[in-house]
Amino acid sequence: MSTFARSADEQVAAIMRGDAVACSGPDSAQELLAAAERHGVSALLAERLDGRPTAWPQSVREVLGRQRALASALEALRQRELKAVLQVLADRGVGPLLLKGTALAHRLYADAAHRPRFDTDLLVRREELDTVDDVMRTRGYVRANQVTGELVMHQVDYVRKDAQGIRHVYDFHWKLSNRQAVASILTFDELSQDSIAIEALGPSARGLCNVHALIHACVHRVAHHPGDERLIWLYDIHLLLGALSRQEMATFEATATARSVAALCLEGVTSAQRWFDTRLAEGVVLRLSAAANASDGEPSAGLLQIRGAGFDELLSDLRAVGWTGRARLVYEHAFPPATYISGMYMVSNRIWLPALYTHRIVRGVWRWVRGAVR
Repeated sequence: MSTFARSADEQVAAIMRGDAVACSGPDSAQELLAAAERHGVSALLAERLDGRPTAWPQSVREVLGRQRALASALEALRQRELKAVLQVLADRGVGPLLLKGTALAHRLYADAAHRPRFDTDLLVRREELDTVDDVMRTRGYVRANQVTGELVMHQVDYVRKDAQGIRHVYDFHWKLSNRQAVASILTFDELSQDSIAIEALGPSARGLCNVHALIHACVHRVAHHPGDERLIWLYDIHLLLGALSRQEMATFEATATARSVAALCLEGVTSAQRWFDTRLAEGVVLRLSAAANASDGEPSAGLLQIRGAGFDELLSDLRAVGWTGRARLVYEHAFPPATYISGMYMVSNRIWLPALYTHRIVRGVWRWVRGAVR
C-alpha cells in the first residue's frame, strides 16, 4: 500500500471521528475516495462532510454524495424485499435472527444506507432449513453452489435478481461461524432468548442483543477476515461499545471469558479504540487480557495468527474438532457432493467426475502446502 493510501485510511477514520482533516491536493482527494470505498464507508463519509466547513474540494463531496444516493436507493429496494421475506418465513413458522450488517444498520446507524452490506445474514435452527429452502425457491431464489457437509460449512446462500436488476443475497446460518473453534460459542436458543426487535423491518424482525452482537462482531472479523482492519467492521464495534450500559459491559466481559473468546474480543475492542478513540470503562482491556492469558490460553486465540485463507485455516479447524472429527473434515474438503463439483467446473457429464475430484485434491494440497511454507 502506498504512503498516500496509508495516510488516506487515517484521514477517513479521522473524518468518521469528527476531526477536522485538510485535503493536501488531488492525489490526497483520490486516495481518500479510494480508501472510503475500500473500507465501505463512502455513504457514511458523505454524511460526515455534509454541511460542515471543510477543506475538501466540492468534487469529493459530489462523488461521495452520488454514492450515498445510490446506497439509499439500493437500501429501499432491499429493505422492501427483506420485509417480505421475513413475513413469509414468519407465516411458515420460522423466526430467524438477523446478524451482522443488516441488523446493525437498522439499530446503530442514523440511516441504514450508511452501513453497506453485500448480503443479508440470518441465523435459523438447522431443522428449519427445508422450510427456508421452500420459501426462498418459491420467491424465485436460486441456491448458491456451495460445499456442504456436517463440519465444513454451516450456512446456505440464496440469490436472485429482481425486476430492477438488483441482486439479493441471503445467507442462512445455523451456527455463528464456519471456523470450528468458534462455531458453537453461542446457540440459537441462547441468542434468541436475549434477542431484540428491529421494528423498522417489520413485526417479525429480530436481531442479537448488544452483548451478543458485539461478541459476534469481534469474533467474525478475526475468524473470517483475518488480518483485515476494514473500518466499517471496526466502526460497528465502536458503536456497539458505545451502546453498552455498565451492566451490559460486565456481561460482555463475562460472556467472552466463559465462552473462551476473550482474546478475539480484546483484539476487536482495542482495534476499534485505536482507530476511533472509543471510550471504554476503566479496566476493560486489563480484564479481557487477563482472561485471554489465563491458564494455557484460549484455543480460539489461534485464529489471531491466521493471515489468509488456506492452510492456516484448515489447521485451525483440524485442531478444534479433535481426532474424531478430523478425518470427516478432511473428507468433506476433498470430496464435496458431485453436484458441487459439476457446478464448479461447469461439467454435466458425470464421466469426468473422477478427474475433476483429482484436480480439486491436487490443487487444494498445493495451495495448503504453499500456505504451510510461506
